[in-house]
Amino acid sequence: MKKIKELDEKIFLLCVVFIMLIGLFEISTIRKTSFDAQNAFYYLTILQSKGPRIPGYAAHDMAVDFITSTLHKNGWQVEIQAGEVNGHPYRNIIGKMGTQATKLLLGSHYDSRLIADNDHNPDWHNYQVPGANDGGSSTAVLLELSRILAVDNRTGIALVFFDIEDQGRIDGWDWILGSREYVKRNSAKPRMMVLLDMVGGHNQTIQPPSNSDKEIYRQIQQVAAQFKYDDHFLNASQGVILDDHVPFLEAGVPSVNLIDIVDPNWHTTQDDLENVSIFSLQRIGDTLIEWINHTH
Repeated sequence: MKKIKELDEKIFLLCVVFIMLIGLFEISTIRKTSFDAQNAFYYLTILQSKGPRIPGYAAHDMAVDFITSTLHKNGWQVEIQAGEVNGHPYRNIIGKMGTQATKLLLGSHYDSRLIADNDHNPDWHNYQVPGANDGGSSTAVLLELSRILAVDNRTGIALVFFDIEDQGRIDGWDWILGSREYVKRNSAKPRMMVLLDMVGGHNQTIQPPSNSDKEIYRQIQQVAAQFKYDDHFLNASQGVILDDHVPFLEAGVPSVNLIDIVDPNWHTTQDDLENVSIFSLQRIGDTLIEWINHTH
């Protein structure tokens, strides 16, 4: 069985390499910065190769190890904020560089949803969600940002990977548990917070909810327009979203949620690698690194 599993993983990675090689010839046509979507997509394939990142499951443990080791490799100091909430263990992963107080916190959840209750096939509602776009794409972007920011030796920036964001409407669970615990346990607050969520879909339309800081998004949207990405960074919606930026807003921290909520694969079994676009990863990565360069 072990040999079969190892063979399956090798086949999976070979298929991923083939997909990446196809995109390699075209991604250079839109790339504007040192952000490399090929690297981000590679990080994503590693996360997805282990299975859905359900808290308490082996694939979740392996994701924690991979995120932690990647941050260490890229020169970041790593802290694991571990505990229990609603009877479930959680681990928030915090990456910092230097001892300077955090001015900017970049966040993403990395857990996958326990049930695919939005799947088109009711028979699959109790299946686990792969989480390639929802949780995976934003985590991969932060890992690639960790490589670039380390080269520039950026201090005052923290990367936080939140646990247990995506388990609401399930008995015994709730939404955004990891980020609530993070804010509760950290008295020192950042000056601002930028959350990434579901940023890798093929028809990428980043549209923050109304409960996002307007000035931060105005700056980000201006950078996107300079790169001619403005068709993918829409004006804020009128709706409110409960996401990992909310505990920071409640604590008085200006925060924005960069999210593409219009994803037909949201909370379904189809939220897998084939529905994540390297070009979308490039656009969000270019925009963020340029915005950081201008403001931090």
